[in-house]
Amino acid sequence: MQWISGESILVGRDYFNNTPMPGYTPYVYPHPLVTDAGSAVTADFNSDGRPDFVLQNASTGQTAVWYMDNNIRINSAVGPTPWAGWNVAGVADFNNDDHPDYLLFRPSTGQTWVWYMDNNTRINNASGPTLWGGWNVAGVADFNNDGHPDYLLFNPTTGETVIWYLNNNVLIGRADGPTLSPGWSLVAP
Repeated sequence: MQWISGESILVGRDYFNNTPMPGYTPYVYPHPLVTDAGSAVTADFNSDGRPDFVLQNASTGQTAVWYMDNNIRINSAVGPTPWAGWNVAGVADFNNDDHPDYLLFRPSTGQTWVWYMDNNTRINNASGPTLWGGWNVAGVADFNNDGHPDYLLFNPTTGETVIWYLNNNVLIGRADGPTLSPGWSLVAP
């Protein structure tokens, strides 16, 4: 038994030493979502209580929703294609209508837009705050627990992080986060 911050970690409960975890089917490597084809994020688009994949093709910009049941794709649908030069940087329910929305980011200008979605269909959009030069949207989450998604920003040159607090698509505050050590980057909030 090992002790970490007063918590115990047990073999067979918290980790498995060279033994496959019961019920776990490992992905083929390299992982099928980490390719030159684009990027992927998760959210529950069909309201079945299970996360679905949102994919974006790096060449065409086209998005798609893969409806998932655990690790099995049960269906899929074509989503909207963002404007040229824009990426889906995150997915969250910005307008609190119980439907995940796309957060779009344009790296060349730092602009953000929120595309309000109903399942895989864009129903409206609004501009969001523009990032400072050299900063990227690293993720979207409700950091201050106010019921609204916030932006996690990252500067890959300096390693700095900042959280921008939002109410829907409007910036209402900010807080500096920790600075990452050289060679590290954010994967997800």
